[in-house]
Amino acid sequence: MKTILTSLLLTCLAFAVSDQIISGVVEVPSQQIVTEIELPADFDFDAAQLELKQARTQGNTQRVHKLSQMIHQYWLEHRETLPDPIMRGEQGNYTPERMNEDHGSRDAAPLWGNDIRIDPNDGVRDVAIASTSNGDLYASSVWYDGADWHYLLHMSQDDGETWSVLWDTYTTGFTFFEPGIFVSRDTIIISYILYRQSDGYYRNWTIAAGPGPTWNPLYWGSPTGDFQNIVFADLDVCTDGAIYLDHYVYATWLEDYMPDSTRPMAAVSQDINVSAWGSPIVLDVSGGGAYWGDTRVAFGSSTDALWIVADARPVAYPANDEGITGWLSTNYGSSWTGYQNLTPFSNHYDEFDPAIAGSHNNTNWVVLHTTADTATGADPDIDNTYSTNDGTVWTTTGWIGANENTHADVWVDDNSTGFYGACLQDRTGNIEHIRYKDCPTSDPTAWTTSVLVNDDVNGVLSDAYGPSVTF
Repeated sequence: MKTILTSLLLTCLAFAVSDQIISGVVEVPSQQIVTEIELPADFDFDAAQLELKQARTQGNTQRVHKLSQMIHQYWLEHRETLPDPIMRGEQGNYTPERMNEDHGSRDAAPLWGNDIRIDPNDGVRDVAIASTSNGDLYASSVWYDGADWHYLLHMSQDDGETWSVLWDTYTTGFTFFEPGIFVSRDTIIISYILYRQSDGYYRNWTIAAGPGPTWNPLYWGSPTGDFQNIVFADLDVCTDGAIYLDHYVYATWLEDYMPDSTRPMAAVSQDINVSAWGSPIVLDVSGGGAYWGDTRVAFGSSTDALWIVADARPVAYPANDEGITGWLSTNYGSSWTGYQNLTPFSNHYDEFDPAIAGSHNNTNWVVLHTTADTATGADPDIDNTYSTNDGTVWTTTGWIGANENTHADVWVDDNSTGFYGACLQDRTGNIEHIRYKDCPTSDPTAWTTSVLVNDDVNGVLSDAYGPSVTF
């Protein structure tokens, strides 16, 4: 097994210029599936969920689609919205318990090779990396060339020793940001947000493509439809391909819907065809000065759990502390719980910038996040908030505590061999490290001692972006 991590200032060659900013082939309107559902009077939500899982396992696609629509409609009609003084400024009381925090370490992790420059151009940012089953590596990023913003996709077929540009796309007047990549059964799914500078409108975008050294887009579309006068941010995409052959695609993002309000969102494409998304789902709405940020999604678990997490800055901050919240779906995104606190709002710590991964062969989950002590003002740590029962109980322990640590990433392979994590570490003397750790999926507390990844530590890394890890 080779573990490959790319970080921060990846630099890229821009020569395969295309004016098709959407698919690399031709721009077409995105489709969204919107269906009016009338539920029978005796509709049984729990029985429908059991039948949905059976139909999914049996590959009965038509029945799955019908049951998903019915469950979603029932959830929309019956979801409960309680007074929330923390995230909406409404009357009520909420006093979460502080979770255990333990700053420990484990055995040593593997050693790393030399730094590899992907391309001589500077300024490439927000890199994410993924790999196919044959070991090919793909790196997704954005780059501003001084005049235009580019979306860039790089490929390596020799364990990251050399890289080539697989796709470079730009159009004057558009900004690309939030680039992401996810590989599901060797289908490459990339995502990004487009900002149209002429009118300030936004659009989320996804592309599913075949693997290999030639750019081969198969499907493309938007979970949000056309360009809209809504600020989109924090787009993230995953699939359930580690479990199911038809691999649903799940997206989450954040909307600045109006002044003093944010909305964590979700959408589902019920196969790899990302040209046809279901209707966007509003998970929650903030108000009263509270807001959510940094939405992330992961499918894991032997029980088909799907989690979306986000950091939450509550009402009356900093009297209340920033924390990590999450929403759970156990029926492939058809319905969701209300937000749950993974970390409390009252522990004198600000917790933010979460990354999430779930094992596929048990009920263990890991959320790595930045933690800042609001009482002492000490340098931020990376903490490990984990669950061994699909999120019924979450516990926080230390992950890396020395120096200033931010921008964590965590990933689990399809075979659930282990959890793999990395973060950015700023040290005294303008020294910057990428630190790496791993642990078995059977024990989300048994992390190795962190090891240094990068050779050049002399202030060359951007502190605005973090590493991405895969193998």
